[in-house]
Amino acid sequence: MRDKLLAAEKVKAIEWRDGKLGLLDQRVLPRGEGVALSCALFKRLAGLGVPMLAVAEYNRYVFENAEYGAETHAASRTLLACAAEAGFATLDTFDGLAAAVRAKGVDSIFRSSHPGPQGARLNAEAIAAMISPRL
Repeated sequence: MRDKLLAAEKVKAIEWRDGKLGLLDQRVLPRGEGVALSCALFKRLAGLGVPMLAVAEYNRYVFENAEYGAETHAASRTLLACAAEAGFATLDTFDGLAAAVRAKGVDSIFRSSHPGPQGARLNAEAIAAMISPRL
């Protein structure tokens, strides 16, 4: 039942804006609950017994709003710590993206809220570097 309620809340958090879908600026779960739920999920997924990589990726707003960026990066670090504790390999893409944004500007790395070609390439190269030694 809780899953159905979460899905319903998530649907309410999406709206049509200016000809495209956008997220409303509202929280789906109370602060901290998403991290607790995710940490429990990492423990369950670890039980599958297969190698896994948890990747923290970021949207452009992290680099446009210092308060939001700090909160999001802190939550990501907490989640990656949970993943590592559960036995996952982990990757935080923040530093690489932040350096690229400083060097080239946010518009060269991100399109809308998602990474553009350069941002996607940075993330893909970082992921490849993590998994290629394990192949």
